[in-house]
Parts: sequence; structure tokens; C-alpha cells
Amino acid sequence: MKMKWLLLGALALCAPVGAQGLTTVQDSLYAADGRYCAGAVNLSWPMFLAPDGRTVYAGNWDYPIAAAANGLSVTLEPGQYTATYNITPTGCAPAAEQWVVPASATPVNLASVRGAPSSSTSTLVFVDNSVPAGTLNGANTVFTLPSTPNPALSLNLYLNGMLMEAGSDYTLAAATVTFINGVVPGAGDALLASYRTGSSGVASVDNSVPTGTLNGTNAVFTLASAPSPALSLELYRNGLRLAAGGDFTLSGSTVTFGAGAIPQPGDALLASYRTGGI
Repeated sequence: MKMKWLLLGALALCAPVGAQGLTTVQDSLYAADGRYCAGAVNLSWPMFLAPDGRTVYAGNWDYPIAAAANGLSVTLEPGQYTATYNITPTGCAPAAEQWVVPASATPVNLASVRGAPSSSTSTLVFVDNSVPAGTLNGANTVFTLPSTPNPALSLNLYLNGMLMEAGSDYTLAAATVTFINGVVPGAGDALLASYRTGSSGVASVDNSVPTGTLNGTNAVFTLASAPSPALSLELYRNGLRLAAGGDFTLSGSTVTFGAGAIPQPGDALLASYRTGGI
């Protein structure tokens, strides 16, 4: 009996970590003439909670579609996704669609996941430090966020740490950001976006001015409340995003600037953060 329990314990340790609770979406895609479709599907998602309470961070990824039976096969956390196809031959590509992936121990097909997002899905309403999708080449002006900011004014968009100004540097239509007036991200540039996607009752603070003396020597400033989580704090000086741990440290609602980042007279400090939730 002792040997039996040892064997069962060893088998349990060998199980794939993180596989429990994932759902496989599997299906065949056909053109009107009966040929299989092939190519890829891009899935994007906001940050959300998995059914077991784990946080799944926002992102997007391309998944291949083979010209074969069940050529689409992806294994995902149950949640909400936006699917955009790039497949051939002509007639294969459907419009972008929403997936609501259920928890299922057996594979599900596309008909089971297509549809409008459900209000019962525990989707988080904050997207922090997401990278918009798009080509950084100095010519492309159009980038796509993982989800639509709601309200639109909650979008904070940064290019190389500099806060971009809506209407002057870019326009926003749903989840599409279009840069204007010669502001075109180039190769090697860094784009980051933070925003809300709705109201959940979680309190947030947008573009608040920390209190403290701007005299070039004072390093300690106070926020209106303590950011929760601390990582949700977005602090910028004269439109330049500051780095936690490098430019400043945070303790409760107190911001302490490093020696090389102390605000000077005439500087503008702004802080955005939330005060509860994930």
C-alpha cells in the first residue's frame, strides 16, 4: 500500500503545471468551395480574472490555422477575447468577432464561443501598461488597443514615456489609435497604454496633482489617497512618465523622488491610480 501511494504522488507531481482549468477551442474552417482555410487568428484580451481567481494580464497573440481538419486549435483561459483573422483563400476571412470561452474539460468549437461578452464574466475594468498592436516603422500611424477605453478620456497613452495628448497627438475611435500631426512611432520606440473599460465601483483617481512644495529641493509629495494596488500608480512630470523604483518610491500615499528626479519650480506633476481592486 505504501508503494502505491508513492506512485500516485509521483504521477501527480508530473502533471502539467497550469493546465487545470484551461479550455481548448478547436474547429475546422472552410471556404465556400469546400477547401480548408489556412493562416492565423489574432486573439486579444483585456486583463481579467480566471475562474480560480488568478489574474490574466492583457495581451494579444497570433495562433496558426492549418489547412486541415480541426486546423484551429488553441488552449485558453476561460474569458473574453477579440478574434481577428488573417486567412486564405478568398472568402475565408470572417469579420472580427468576440469569443466568450467557457470553462470546459472537453474541446469546444467556434459556434460555442462566438457571441457578445457576458456581463457574468469577471472581466477587470482596468488595463494597465498594455502595448498597443501595430508596426513600429516610422510610417504606420494606426495601432490597436486590446479593448475599447470607456470612458475614452481615461486613456493615458505614452510614447517613450511621454504622455501623448488626445486630439493633438492622436485620435481614438473605439480601440483604434491613429497618430496625427507628424507624431509617428518609429522602430525601437516604446508605446504603453493604460485606461478603463467601464465602471465596476472600484474607485480611481485620474490626473490628480500631488501636494508638496516645488522648489528643487523638496523630494516628498503626498497623493490624495493611497494607490491600491501600488503598481496602478502612473506618475508623470511635465508629461514624462516616471519610473517607480528609479525616479521615485511609493509608501502608502507618500511619493519620495530620487536625487536626480526632484521636481523644480514650474514643473507639472500629475498622478493617476486606483484605490481598490486588482
